[in-house]
Amino acid sequence: MNNIIQGYDGSRHASSSELASTNKKRGHSLEKIYASRVKGHTIDGVGKTDVVEANGERSSCKGAKKHIQILLQSKDNTIDFFGKEHPISKFVIYGYKVKKYKIENNNKVNVSDKKNWKLKADELAVWLKNKNNFKEVLEYIFSNNSIDNIVILEEADDDAYKFKLLDVVNFYINLNYETYTTPGCKVVIKSAIPMFSDKPLVIFNLELRGSVGKVGSINYWNDSQRFYKTLKLNLKHKIIRP
Repeated sequence: MNNIIQGYDGSRHASSSELASTNKKRGHSLEKIYASRVKGHTIDGVGKTDVVEANGERSSCKGAKKHIQILLQSKDNTIDFFGKEHPISKFVIYGYKVKKYKIENNNKVNVSDKKNWKLKADELAVWLKNKNNFKEVLEYIFSNNSIDNIVILEEADDDAYKFKLLDVVNFYINLNYETYTTPGCKVVIKSAIPMFSDKPLVIFNLELRGSVGKVGSINYWNDSQRFYKTLKLNLKHKIIRP
């Protein structure tokens, strides 16, 4: 007999769907501003490819104030890309079962299913300890549509900071990072950050959504201000002024 308990509502986790939608709309506005500065153009409705610059390079703009949703991907699209046996797919498949039950049963949790999901989360955390695997994930989530640059632009009148995607990926995979899972099955990557903090800080999160319409979607996200400061302090960049 399955043990069923009342679950947590998830209100303290990553940005809500409403906030993520607001950030996305705001981001589209900043993309248009950046495109005008570099004499480029935006591509509407094409995943996370934001701006095509005059020289043909593709740039992704980041301007969220609190959390950056780097990539939100459905269960089916995750499985289609990675295959059913991939650690990320297994994390999503087992988590989807828990999230689906929870949303269909007044926020209740099947403890047996949750334990199985936790095992897959732990396996994913171990898999991510391999730097080649971490690199695979970073390259995928940041360049889901083959971008060349990451651009930080928080407000319309701010300077824009442009970084080469390859530099960003190489920086993170060369950190002495650690991985772990939370009781809620969020997979967390943590590291000290040069020029910023000797104390390990969270640098990336892999978390499943449980809201209606997003059940089982995997959200790759991080703290925006920490991310911006890390890049500005550690990587070469070009400043594009208003």
